[in-house]
Amino acid sequence: MSSSISYKKLAKLFGLQKDREDLISIYFNERDNWESHLQNTKSFILRSAKNKKKRTAVILGSGWWLDMPHEELSEMFNKLILVDISHPNQIKHKAKKYNNIELITADISGTLKSIYEIKRGGKKFLAPEDFIVETNNFGLKKRIEADFIVSLNILNQLSFFAKKYLIGNDILSKNEANIIAQMIEQKHIESLAKNKSCLIVDYLQFEYDSDNNLLSESNRLKTDLPKDKIKEEWIWDFDLSGNFIKNRIVKFKVAALQV
Repeated sequence: MSSSISYKKLAKLFGLQKDREDLISIYFNERDNWESHLQNTKSFILRSAKNKKKRTAVILGSGWWLDMPHEELSEMFNKLILVDISHPNQIKHKAKKYNNIELITADISGTLKSIYEIKRGGKKFLAPEDFIVETNNFGLKKRIEADFIVSLNILNQLSFFAKKYLIGNDILSKNEANIIAQMIEQKHIESLAKNKSCLIVDYLQFEYDSDNNLLSESNRLKTDLPKDKIKEEWIWDFDLSGNFIKNRIVKFKVAALQV
């Protein structure tokens, strides 16, 4: 592998590519159960966008466009920039129908490539700071000034796949990887432009048995969300069929914040 690894290869190497395919499969099985979550997300984004200047909007983690009100945003803003580590071919085709939508591929946290380079170089005795890079402006050209930024259900993904790779490749211990995960999440929150951004994240996971008895509750984040910023919360019926975790009903608690 070349040191200048592509974002597509990074996505595959860290498991994001497979996760994206698994996600759309779950959606097709759970379409009706996801509806309220998707509508809540879209509505919050549109309300957050109302009082912003209408030149450029940026969506971080645009994915399959399931929870993104692309029609409304493309009409509301002069330019709509969608950022992800890779874009499905179906989405690339769909984007061509809009003359003001631009797709950008980027390692949004800037951390995955840093971790890959450390693994490739075989470095030892690393400090947490070695894995964290300064914000790369989310892959945007420096001249682009966003009037509205949405972090769209990616906060726990930014840290999860980095942590999984660090532990799975024996680069760091679980405790050390948790420190990195917390730093990634915190840096992402801090990088969102104040008074111009909103953050939507599923931060709690609930598992139930087939009789709807609660078996476990776990935090999907390693950092704390700013409580005073949380505007709305709701439950996402993520998988009621036992496909995500075998024989388990899985629901997420979602928080929507303006930052």
